Amino acid sequence: MTTTTIIADGQVTVPKEMLLAPNTQTGGKVDIETMPDDVIRVFPQTLNTSDAAGMLEANVQFTIEGTDEAVAAFRRSSG
Repeated sequence: MTTTTIIADGQVTVPKEMLLAPNTQTGGKVDIETMPDDVIRVFPQTLNTSDAAGMLEANVQFTIEGTDEAVAAFRRSSG
């Protein structure tokens, strides 16, 4: 655990070792969440699925039947 200080204007200095963690960088955005037990969690924002839509080119077609078959096969294999 690392301790830091919240200054008068509400800013928090993030320690260097945390900036070296995966998906974090100076100027990057973070999500902050307050838990029911008053714990504050900070998550680096990463690329989500909707942001990635259209980034990859693929000529893949899905059908309801094919999707149903894949789900059924997965369920059989996972016990």
